[in-house]
Amino acid sequence: MYHMVTPQHRADQLAACMRVAVEESGISRRELALRTGIPLVTLQRRLTTPGGKLQAAEAFAIADALATPLSGLVALAETSAT
Repeated sequence: MYHMVTPQHRADQLAACMRVAVEESGISRRELALRTGIPLVTLQRRLTTPGGKLQAAEAFAIADALATPLSGLVALAETSAT
């Protein structure tokens, strides 16, 4: 059976990969919010709520704060989504 991976599913996978990267970095979400300029409540919603609608600028800000290329997180999300 063919299973189509939707753009929203891939976006949710990206948020999940970012969540893991944040945990592995040891940076608290509060500190990440300060570093990115994303309000803490918004950051938590973007990373944990399916369909949280992570915006491109937010994704770049999170990746920059984690000192990791966004392209690597996206690649990981794409392989996880299939």
